Parts: sequence; C-alpha cells; structure tokens
Amino acid sequence: MLHVAWVDTNGVVQYRSGTNSSNTAFTSAQQLLVQQGGVDDPRLAIAPAGNGWLTWDDSSPPHVHALPIVPGFGNGPVFTGPTQTTTTSVPGANMQLAFTLPNGCVGAGQKFTANVGTKAKHRVARGQKGALAVLKVTFSLDGKPLKKIAHKPFRLVITAPNLPSGGVHTVTAKTTVRVRPGHGKKNKMVTKTLKGKITIC
Repeated sequence: MLHVAWVDTNGVVQYRSGTNSSNTAFTSAQQLLVQQGGVDDPRLAIAPAGNGWLTWDDSSPPHVHALPIVPGFGNGPVFTGPTQTTTTSVPGANMQLAFTLPNGCVGAGQKFTANVGTKAKHRVARGQKGALAVLKVTFSLDGKPLKKIAHKPFRLVITAPNLPSGGVHTVTAKTTVRVRPGHGKKNKMVTKTLKGKITIC
C-alpha cells in the first residue's frame, strides 16, 4: 500500500494513503499539520496496520521533528484505541452517568465512538438498581448538534474534524434521565450536559 506526504503551496503537510493493493485509489487528502518553519526531507514509516510516523527537519539550525500517523485517516476504520470515561452524579440517584470518548488523539477525518451509559456510584440497595434510566441523548460536536438518540445503546459514531494537528474539539451529550428514588417518592426528570474533548493527531 502506498502512503504519500507532501507540503502544499500554503506550507500545509498533507497525507494520503492507498485504499487497495494496486494503489489505483486513495483516501482524501488530510492535513497533518500547518508548519510555520521549513519542512525539509519529509519521510514516512508506516506499519501494515496503518500506524507509523512522519519525520522531517527544518532549517537554520536544523531540528528533527516527528508526528505519529494513526490508522483510520479519511474513510478508514473507526478508532479502536484506548478510551477514557468521565462520570457525572445525578441528584437523588445511586448511579452516575458515564461518558466515554477516545483517550489520546484521533486522526483528522477519522471516525470515533461517543457513548453514554450508567455506572454504580456505590453499592446499590436492593430494589433500587433501576434508580437511574437514560431516556434520550443529543450528541454535539463543537456546539453543532449531530443526532438525538432515544433508545439504547446511547452511542454515536462521529467523524473528527478534518483540521490541522493539535486542534482540540469538544464533544457534548445532552442527556435526559429519569430518577426513581424509591420509598414512595415520585419519579423526576433530570437533564445533564456531559462534556469531553478530543485532540487531532
């Protein structure tokens, strides 16, 4: 499989990779980074799985730089690397909301999964395992709504922005839940906005 990196007329380092063994089709060009200084002697080292490194040096005085290449640029596979989960408490519930996103960077244009679930806050009393129920989630990226999901699983595959390396982007999940306190108390509806960030490799 052929992998190509080059510097365009605007000083942006672009990357494309073949999508078949005969190299007759390629992914869309992806911006790896916007380099203010020179980009001399760029070189690629890519493993069969698609991960690797781009290296280059600049001039006067020369410094060697390296940037990781991750699988899944363009129309590649969904991110399957490590994830991180943040939890948010809900008043009156013995469970917490759990929001899971990639831990580390994702490629420009790469797909990744955002997931909302529940997690026990402490040992739950008998009969209160259903104290917290997720009813609907609206996912957004950088303030732009993407999709509302009103059934399990509360999960969405999102395409990362096709923007330069180092950019940080916010993923939010506006989540409506039903709290069942038990002991004869009325159910109540609560809305929480969960937030996380992704970084472009």
